[in-house]
Amino acid sequence: MQLQVDLTHENFCNNRWMNVITEDKARGSRLDKAIRESSLSRAEIAKKLNVTPQAIWKWCKTGKISRENLLQLATILKIDASFLNKGEGSPRTSKQTGEISAQKLSGALRLVMREHGEDLLDIPIDTLSAIIANEYNSLPD
Repeated sequence: MQLQVDLTHENFCNNRWMNVITEDKARGSRLDKAIRESSLSRAEIAKKLNVTPQAIWKWCKTGKISRENLLQLATILKIDASFLNKGEGSPRTSKQTGEISAQKLSGALRLVMREHGEDLLDIPIDTLSAIIANEYNSLPD
C-alpha cells in the first residue's frame, strides 16, 4: 500500500482553511462555556464591553472576536486570555491563585511596552490592563 500526499496549492489551502474553521469553532465553544459558567448574564457582559448581547452570541457561534474584546472578556470573566483564544494552559488566571511575581510582572510590562511603544497612552486603561494581564499569564513561572 502506498501513501499518496496531495501537495497541490488548492489542497494545501483547503486543509489550512479547515484548520482555521476548526480553531474558530473551538474558540467559540470555549467562549460560550466560560460565559455560561460565569455569574454574569450575556446582557451584563455586553454592557461592560460596550457591545450588544447579539455580538456576544456571534462570538460564541463563530469564534471570531477581536483581540481587544477577547482580552477585555477574559478580564471580566477572570479567565486566562490564552486559554480562551487557543485553549492553551489553564483557564484559571494568576489572580485566582493569589500569586503574583514582581519579576514576572516586570517582564510582562517590558513586553507590552516593546510591542506598543508610545501608543500605550492611546489605549483605554481597561484594555491596557487586560493586555498586561494576558502577557503576565502567558509568561512561564
